[in-house]
Amino acid sequence: MISLLLPSLFLLFQKTSALPAPNPKYEHAKQIFERLIEARGDKSMKAPELLWTVEAASGAYYTPGTNQITLEEKAYEVCTALGDQTDAALAFILAHELIHYYKQHGWEANFGRKFGDQQIGQDVDENLRDMKQQETESDLLGGFLAYTAGYNTVGVAPQLLRGLYDSYPNWPKGENSKYPTLDERILIARTTEKDLTVLIRMFETANLLVAVERYDAAMQYYNYILSFYKSRELVSNQGVVTCMAAMKLFEKGDLEYLYPLELDAEARVRLGTKGFDDPQGGKAARDSLLQSAIGLFEEALSLDRGYHTARLNMASAYALLALSNAGLGEEEESNYDFANLYAKQVVRRAQKESNPKLNADALALMGIIAVKTGEGDAAALFESAKDKSMLAQYNLDILRKTPASPPLGKKPKEPMVEQIEEFPMDRFAPRPSADSALVNVPGKVKRQWGIKQKDLEHSRILIDVASRTDYALFQISTPSYPGQTLLGLKAGASRKDILDKYLQPDREVQLPNGHLMVYGADEIIFWLDENQKLARWCIYRMVPK
Repeated sequence: MISLLLPSLFLLFQKTSALPAPNPKYEHAKQIFERLIEARGDKSMKAPELLWTVEAASGAYYTPGTNQITLEEKAYEVCTALGDQTDAALAFILAHELIHYYKQHGWEANFGRKFGDQQIGQDVDENLRDMKQQETESDLLGGFLAYTAGYNTVGVAPQLLRGLYDSYPNWPKGENSKYPTLDERILIARTTEKDLTVLIRMFETANLLVAVERYDAAMQYYNYILSFYKSRELVSNQGVVTCMAAMKLFEKGDLEYLYPLELDAEARVRLGTKGFDDPQGGKAARDSLLQSAIGLFEEALSLDRGYHTARLNMASAYALLALSNAGLGEEEESNYDFANLYAKQVVRRAQKESNPKLNADALALMGIIAVKTGEGDAAALFESAKDKSMLAQYNLDILRKTPASPPLGKKPKEPMVEQIEEFPMDRFAPRPSADSALVNVPGKVKRQWGIKQKDLEHSRILIDVASRTDYALFQISTPSYPGQTLLGLKAGASRKDILDKYLQPDREVQLPNGHLMVYGADEIIFWLDENQKLARWCIYRMVPK
């Protein structure tokens, strides 16, 4: 990978036979490349182009002043030599080069102050500081980009780099005043992987905080990640969290229908049926939050006008703003008009792109608008969407006053104390401790984050701390965990099995490739896969509850 080794200036003079050759190797790499671009979601820049060459000199490189990234066949073959890590290795290389392209936008300018490492700065020759900084940026942000695209690159870099250095005789093996040696490059990669792991686990923590309705805390984590990694998904997630905070300020009973607010990369959360006790702040605070959310969805769309998730979220925000202004004439009417306009845009685009789920959720929102305005056939809209949208089916049942199942929030009579790996969470919770020093998360609240994995083979505990009396703990099982829940459920159990044992959850959360079921009384969250089978689960504790 030329950007891992040589100054960009060299590329301006380098000859290459790069061409988008139609061969299976190129098509494989291109598929991963396009998936990474989609995950990045920044359409404000010209889309990068992947070129292919049989020349063997640089591995992979971005050519400055263009939108072209070139992958050499030899580098591809080094990746395939890693067996089941082939896709992760290709994602590592390509995401790294994509960051070199996208960083022209300047949004990581303050990165060095966040993830500097003095030891590397001392160990690597002074002349390599700028290159080291550039590679550290691209490794970390490229790794996070790969993660959001579904590739786990953690741990792949050292083996990949050794293969590349062995396959390219011209790459420096010993001390060199101009380029990083293999040992120096691996040191950079390993240090960056530690930071990448923290970043990924922080992102998981933020999404779990949303699931348990700790929206302010989740927003602080999203803000932190966005301070150096900007993406349409994260900006839209901020808008969703802001909407959810606003929904807590509605009066009990106002939110009888479910709104299609999508938390990208983690969950579509079913809100509205539970009701919220003791609303605080009233209409003014509610409206202010919803207006802020609309602004965030507009920002996400400015990065990618074709990001339909943000457009549907914005339609939901306008519908909620109309509900907040019920009975106020033009204010209510105009917001429903905007909501309907954006929902119809989503329907048209979803149908054009053959996205039945998105289409159904937009129709479900149009059904809510029809109910509230008295214009249109709400039942027909819900009916047309119910096969592809849980929201539509639930809303249809509410409209007809014939709920198909007990209300959300029904709990077993006796709360249970669940455990994973027989870890005593209730003894750990009063004085939780991480494996290493807590990481500060900048924001209005002095917040810190940590992780405990020591002595845990099949789980990890994510720790969010605002103070000694305000914190949250999440113990997450791995997919390979062989144990079972207190009521005997193991990995592979069906959704029906869970309902039979635990009854109805407080909240149901639809994932891109599965489903979440949240049980507050038992402090457990179940992850179901795309086949509605139990994949893993999480035990959590919150102080205060």
